[in-house]
Amino acid sequence: MKTTKENVIAYVEANSYLQLDDEEEISFTTRRHGNVGDGIYSEDDYYAAIEIGKKVKKEFENVDYNIDTCDEWVNLYITIN
Repeated sequence: MKTTKENVIAYVEANSYLQLDDEEEISFTTRRHGNVGDGIYSEDDYYAAIEIGKKVKKEFENVDYNIDTCDEWVNLYITIN
């Protein structure tokens, strides 16, 4: 599949439950399993972000990904090189 912003976004949306956060920067976020009351992210969400990041790297050329957390949120950032 050709590496375009649109294709990467469509792939992540079709293959994960992470939600698009910023189309311009290609970032996704979730707190599906996070503890909102305590502000603690879920390992399930963290591992889901890792898995989709690996799949994106395998499916597309010249992409990298980074994951961070903030309170109950897990964020996935995808960069097209």
